[in-house]
Amino acid sequence: MRFNHWLATGFAVAAIASAAPAQDDPRALFTARYAELRAAMQAKDAAAIGKVVTPDYAMTDIRGETHDAASLAMLAERMQGGAADRTTEAEVLAAAVTGPTAQVRQKVNTRMTRIGPDGAPHKMEMIVLTDDTWVQIDGAWRLRTSTQKDLTVMRDGEEFFHQAN
Repeated sequence: MRFNHWLATGFAVAAIASAAPAQDDPRALFTARYAELRAAMQAKDAAAIGKVVTPDYAMTDIRGETHDAASLAMLAERMQGGAADRTTEAEVLAAAVTGPTAQVRQKVNTRMTRIGPDGAPHKMEMIVLTDDTWVQIDGAWRLRTSTQKDLTVMRDGEEFFHQAN
């Protein structure tokens, strides 16, 4: 009987220890939440977007203009612009959790081919760095603010536009 007690305790400690690395580095958690948000935006699913962002969500773009949750699907559609070969890679660069709040730095790299004013196809790339604030509401992390800090647009491998705030 005593052996079973120690065995059960050992399993519990092992389970807690194996979960600890995920809690030590929350980047994986926020990577998954950003993926949920991108999927909801691409689907233009306002209800799904509302499950990832807070009701008072605000995104400040590189020009300083603020957008609410309702405009996210429209922004995603405008960004895609009909490019069939669009690919997006996102990376959480840093995440720091303090109680029910997290500060996250994210890098999003989008590539596509677009027809330029000259009528020729051009390989376009947009790299955006954001500083984001997430809050925990009812046990779920939800995005409250996102501020674009750096935007680089590349055309055919050359810098076409860059702005940092």
